[in-house]
Amino acid sequence: MRRNMVVLGNRSIQGSFGRILSAGEIIIKDSTIKSLYCAGDTDIKNSSAEKVRCAGDIDASSTNFISFKAAGDVNLKGICKAETAVITGSLNAELFQCNVLRNSSRNSKINGVLEWSGGLQAETFESLYSFTLNCDYEFKNIISSAILNCNNEIVCENFYSFGGLSAQALNAENIFILINDDISLECIVGSNIRISNTFNPDKKFKNIPKSASYGKLAGSGNIIIVNVIEGDNIIIENTKSELVSGMDVFIGDLCIIEKVEYRNSVRISEKAVVNEVVKI
Repeated sequence: MRRNMVVLGNRSIQGSFGRILSAGEIIIKDSTIKSLYCAGDTDIKNSSAEKVRCAGDIDASSTNFISFKAAGDVNLKGICKAETAVITGSLNAELFQCNVLRNSSRNSKINGVLEWSGGLQAETFESLYSFTLNCDYEFKNIISSAILNCNNEIVCENFYSFGGLSAQALNAENIFILINDDISLECIVGSNIRISNTFNPDKKFKNIPKSASYGKLAGSGNIIIVNVIEGDNIIIENTKSELVSGMDVFIGDLCIIEKVEYRNSVRISEKAVVNEVVKI
């Protein structure tokens, strides 16, 4: 049977443990842990921990987690893994592989915006706080509920934006953007593109692994500007654009479009303004 332990002050431990309660600085090496609760700095190497809840700086190396929540500066060396990771603070990783990776922070931010560094891989990245996505990342799904900034192109498979968004380009298979005052995009490219003033979770969204809850949402009602929108199936409203080009295109209410190109079908709302329509 794995033993439980209470650690007060500074201590190094090694072995197999059930629950560890730590207040102070703890160093863990070559260990397996059922649950770890820390208030203070933690250094963990070559170990596995099913449940981790830490308030303080964390240094980890070649360690696997199941459920990992940390409030503080997190530094990861080697390959570290987690099923679900929620980081409240800064993150620097050589390679961190997760099923679900989420930020949630009001600390360690640059000009009011959080930024992580290193290599990050996740099935789903959830952004709940203003975030700059300039690290080396591989995310299949991105769900952003706050301001998301990127100096280059955002690339993933499924992209959902419910807050502000600023990037040179957005490239994804499936894209949903909820109308917001703080959206700045030059170009959108994807297979299925929707820009709307309302969001109602569908089956595809519900099947995406995530840690937060999402319900019906309403946008700001204003008009956003995207210079170029290219895709297969395009449904947009409240959008101003120079070019919208797709296979099947629906231009909804309050759109102002200079040129629409379509291959199969096009529908234009009576409440939209379109200067030119071309079948290609």
